[in-house]
Amino acid sequence: DLEEEQLQHQKVEATRLREEQKQAKAEAVQARRLARAEARLLKEKQKADQAADRALWQAARRTAKRLQQTLELSQK
Repeated sequence: DLEEEQLQHQKVEATRLREEQKQAKAEAVQARRLARAEARLLKEKQKADQAADRALWQAARRTAKRLQQTLELSQK
């Protein structure tokens, strides 16, 4: 009967909407997870870059100090 067919159609439509909402929520969760992972990677890269910069500056200072000591010794 027509009423039963409409009711069945409404049930199918409600199920489809629930599934779409569930899928949208899962996609949002995955997007947040990905964003957090990207943020962690960026932070780690920044830390690594800063450590590399520090190491370069330290090496440059050591080299300058050795050069200064060599110059002082050669002047004696």
